[in-house]
Amino acid sequence: ILYTCQRADCGETRFVRSPAATEFTVTVIKGTASVAAGTPITDKIAQNTVVTVTADAPEAGKVFDKWVVLEGNVTLTDATKATTTFTMPGNDVKLEATYKDAPPSHTHSYGTEWKYDDTDHWHECECGDKANIEAHSASEWIVDTAATETADGTKHKECTVCKKVLETAPIPATGSNHTHSYGTEWKYDGTNHWHECECGDKADTAAHNFQWEIDKAATKEATGIKHEECTVCGAKRSENTVIDKLPDGGNTSNTGSSGNNTNKPGNDDSTKCPQTGDSSNHIGWLAALCGVLTLLGVSGKKRKKSEVE
Repeated sequence: ILYTCQRADCGETRFVRSPAATEFTVTVIKGTASVAAGTPITDKIAQNTVVTVTADAPEAGKVFDKWVVLEGNVTLTDATKATTTFTMPGNDVKLEATYKDAPPSHTHSYGTEWKYDDTDHWHECECGDKANIEAHSASEWIVDTAATETADGTKHKECTVCKKVLETAPIPATGSNHTHSYGTEWKYDGTNHWHECECGDKADTAAHNFQWEIDKAATKEATGIKHEECTVCGAKRSENTVIDKLPDGGNTSNTGSSGNNTNKPGNDDSTKCPQTGDSSNHIGWLAALCGVLTLLGVSGKKRKKSEVE
């Protein structure tokens, strides 16, 4: 009941509970109830009072599910929220917070395809989470249709990462008085390189001349990395190609068995002529030396034979 002071120049007001006012009980199972200001409800409350209910923290492996009205004609603001409100009806109210098993933990798996909007690109998990978010990086102008003397061409810029088209523009018709002016910068695709006029015409078109470039040399302990690079325009391919570790020992000579091993029993090379190779400048005297050695070898063998006899 609202009372107003009747003293002159006062007018102060004060609410006083009416002994005849009807109040009701709020019962919350697995939760608490409070009035809008956050004061816990410990007694009966009047009709039309805004009540806030908060579910208890879930047990391990559980999550909040929903509120269930067990008694009383009441409508919750959102029965799926752990904390929600309702307006007290003209009767007692009984609510219960219910729980369910927590979903298994999720490990993000981001796709390799780039997703993008007008400003950024990213990789996306099926759950909607994003990774590698970056702003677009605009390319140089790319000619879609070269201009002719009588017809305009078209060109565009795209993101160098996700390939989203960022800008398009026409290329004015060259007209009969147009003189090609080819830039000094090499343009290229996966096969060729060329110099290009602003109208889109190409000159000096040639296939790439790729050769391997070492980015990181291999050692005995670690692999290396290399890529192919065009010696003319600098275009790259086969990037991050692995170079195998260097072999241990470092001895690359042929260690296999050979019939020319002079340490084998029975292999007597004392009478053989030394091999000189095609580049020797001493063929004459080596041939003579070979003859002398042969004669000495034969003579020695005869002498040993006569001694034996």
